[in-house]
Amino acid sequence: MLEASGRPAGLSPFRRPRCGVGPSALAGFPDSDFTLWIGIFAPVKTPRDIVGKLNRKTVKVLQTKAVAEKLATLGAEPMITTPTEFDAYFQDQVSMILALTKAANIKPE
Repeated sequence: MLEASGRPAGLSPFRRPRCGVGPSALAGFPDSDFTLWIGIFAPVKTPRDIVGKLNRKTVKVLQTKAVAEKLATLGAEPMITTPTEFDAYFQDQVSMILALTKAANIKPE
């Protein structure tokens, strides 16, 4: 979902802190924190109350023993957030990746 500002708003992500990106991959970028994460997004015009309801239900599932155990076997852990918190996290991630690509002089093809 996109907020009025045009920024996406998500429901709830989970992350895999140990995603195999070693220190050499991020050498020279000491302020970077590259964590693999997966988030759930809603369509642009989804009403906020529906996003909130979807978030609450997603969080409830992420907190079940079965899901927590399955995520743990994958080396992942749930990130329990509100849609607003996830939006801020997403924007931080986008900013960090843009800064990394600029610093590495990566150009779109």
